[in-house]
Amino acid sequence: MARSVREIEQEIRSLQTAERNQLLRDLISDIDGESEQNVEQQWLEEAKRRYKELREGLVKPVPAAEVITKARSRLKNES
Repeated sequence: MARSVREIEQEIRSLQTAERNQLLRDLISDIDGESEQNVEQQWLEEAKRRYKELREGLVKPVPAAEVITKARSRLKNES
């Protein structure tokens, strides 16, 4: 007889943290599929591109506090 989702969940919760984390990464990877395969490399390339633009003066840096303030304001206005 097949186990219930609740039984499986209880078993997963009994795993060590590292084992649970690995299982979650594997399950998320299955859900994301191939579209996420090279995401880490893509982010690295994006970071390099942005850094180059910053060094060459093509873009102006924005302080983190300003970015966070604007983001919070936008989120507040959407609610």
